[in-house]
Amino acid sequence: MTNTLSDTDMRAIADQLGPQYALLHCPPIALPWCSTDETAGLTLDEATGDVRITTTGPLDREARSELTHALVATILDDPVQENSR
Repeated sequence: MTNTLSDTDMRAIADQLGPQYALLHCPPIALPWCSTDETAGLTLDEATGDVRITTTGPLDREARSELTHALVATILDDPVQENSR
């Protein structure tokens, strides 16, 4: 049996079970990325390989949670550090 969980499902599980679960099961993202409400975003600096965080103002809890998961995903998929899922 295959269980397909959406990104929203995974975020809800991670919120309930804590950061260790989020680290292991964080869904991958594609850069550039933005939160559902478009208040937070991530872009990749092609010259340095660094990830840049941008916001349009204060972030609510949901946007902070989405941003946290997106940042963890960039760490898990960092080719410079040879991190790969």
